[in-house]
Amino acid sequence: MAVAVRLKLIADKFSGKLKPIADKLLPILKPLGAKLNSNAVVKRITTKLKDFVQKVKNFKIGKATVSERYTMAKFEYWFKQNKSPDDVEEMLKLGTGATVNTKNHDLWTQYSAFYRWAQRDKEMKAKVA
Repeated sequence: MAVAVRLKLIADKFSGKLKPIADKLLPILKPLGAKLNSNAVVKRITTKLKDFVQKVKNFKIGKATVSERYTMAKFEYWFKQNKSPDDVEEMLKLGTGATVNTKNHDLWTQYSAFYRWAQRDKEMKAKVA
């Protein structure tokens, strides 16, 4: 059933000319997905893949794990593409905005560092001008 649910989510992403094709394929693919989910070989493969993914995520690179590095890189890309430093600072003030990882505040530290760096950069550019 899990595959069928995922297929529905994927089919919903299609738009325009591909939407009718996805809607026609969904009833065909749902039973196939259910049969695959119940197959013992597929279950073993998926559990092995999940274990492997967990090992990769927990693999240390320096002081951080791969998943932490990925999160940092993803935030850095998002930060550079979409938000100004002031927007990020306003959004992440304590008590407002999105929930931050309270376990060790690593994301908040990272957001703060990016904000300070961007502010310093903005001040340097203002001094030159």
